[in-house]
Amino acid sequence: MGQDAGVRTPDQIADLVDTVLSLPLHRDLGIALTVPGDPTSGLRLEVGEATRNPGGVLHGGLVPLLVDVTCFLRLLPELPADRHAVTVSSTASLLTAVPAGGVVTTTARVDRLGRTQAFLSGELRCGDRLVAAGRGGRAVVRAWGRRPVSCGSARSMARVGPHEAVRLVRSDQYFWSSRPLSTS
Repeated sequence: MGQDAGVRTPDQIADLVDTVLSLPLHRDLGIALTVPGDPTSGLRLEVGEATRNPGGVLHGGLVPLLVDVTCFLRLLPELPADRHAVTVSSTASLLTAVPAGGVVTTTARVDRLGRTQAFLSGELRCGDRLVAAGRGGRAVVRAWGRRPVSCGSARSMARVGPHEAVRLVRSDQYFWSSRPLSTS
């Protein structure tokens, strides 16, 4: 990972956490840190109108999202400043319903962190009751710029330019192509 990579400063971590939590989906759902300023503490989400299904309970589709975001934020302080992590696998299981008005808190732990891969586990609780659990695998890749770019997103392509593509060839490297993107 490089001898001179160093660790992220608290300000760099705070900037990345703000970037993640200010994404429109996360912001609109009301996802917040359990302990302000501490990304390792997990997340908090109240089950309200935007987060419940027609049955009046937490929408099951939010469980993988919450596990994924919680795991990323938990991993962030562990990564060297020149590294970023992208999701390559994710599983989640909903164990019991969370009623409207319930508050879900999430936590994650780093099960294994290597040079090119990371494995994490996450839990969702309502009070002291375990309501969901999940696991995720991440590729540890080089970070660049002020904010790391995700593979294949429209926003990242706009930042990179219309004639360059990002593709993950090995779990530890990004390669750039100067060929125009195919329109077919």
